[in-house]
Amino acid sequence: MSYQTLPIKRRISQYDLIRSLAIFFVFCIHSLGVANEEYAKGEFNFCGQIIYNAFNTIVYTAVPLFVMLSGALLLGGANRVEDFLGRRFKRILIPFIWWSIILFGLSIFKEHKDLSIMLIPEFINKFLTYGVHGVYWYVYLIIGLYLITPLLRPFFRNANHKALLYAFSICTLFVIISALFPDVRWVKGFHSDYFVYIAYFICGYIIAHYLRDLKYTKDFSLIVTLVILVLCTINGIYKFTTLPLDFFMSLSLFTLMLYVPIKETKPLLFVSNASYGMYLSHVVFISIFLKLGFSDKLPLWIEPFAMACIVMIAECALMLVIKKMKLNRWLN
Repeated sequence: MSYQTLPIKRRISQYDLIRSLAIFFVFCIHSLGVANEEYAKGEFNFCGQIIYNAFNTIVYTAVPLFVMLSGALLLGGANRVEDFLGRRFKRILIPFIWWSIILFGLSIFKEHKDLSIMLIPEFINKFLTYGVHGVYWYVYLIIGLYLITPLLRPFFRNANHKALLYAFSICTLFVIISALFPDVRWVKGFHSDYFVYIAYFICGYIIAHYLRDLKYTKDFSLIVTLVILVLCTINGIYKFTTLPLDFFMSLSLFTLMLYVPIKETKPLLFVSNASYGMYLSHVVFISIFLKLGFSDKLPLWIEPFAMACIVMIAECALMLVIKKMKLNRWLN
């Protein structure tokens, strides 16, 4: 099978799985606050350190999975620039604006600020710079990736196998060199903290539309995922290498998930379709549950996972209400 003929039905099901797991991983990451503090204090025993680092290795693939999925879906398209950007920005900006207003309003209430006309420029400044909440950095990242997508599409539409392998190799090599030798001039001259996400974006397309169909990719990705999981776990404790193990973990896990024999189900489609709204709103539920003392009610080793499960249930309920009220356009 050529890299241009990935079965559409199977692809969609597996993409929904990746998106759904990625948003759950995001919930896990943002539920790790108490565990992170205790780990930094050295409160975990050796077994606890293993569980903590293995858990982190898996869940911190969340954003890379989202970015690779975006690359897989977008880089092979042929829309006109204005149509592509118009649809994408309408889809991403309207819910982002409304949730930013909601979270900004909640922060005013939480901090007991007086209502004032000066809050408007404060909101505008936050919205246009670093966001009204720290977790919103991803939205600004994805906007940047959307802006460069029309420039990348002509290459990927016309690239042969050798060109795709070259693109994959140069992205991987750049990430490795920038991690091992950050002062090398040719790396430093082009280096950006966010370049790795451009690499994820490009690699996601190449994996899904070419590497996935090679003979030994499935077996290789399974072996790499397990080996990198072990190495990342050990490296989290002993810090024996500066190799970008998390980069390879994300690539291999994304590849492996493309082979999961999963059928489309309504719950999976619902979570996948609602993932953006869940991302924009989940910090509200996490804050509420932390206020209620949820983190004190369970053993520390399971608390982040349990918190993420509770948040997922709450988010599904919220997104269902939003859907029933026909507010998807504004909040999801």
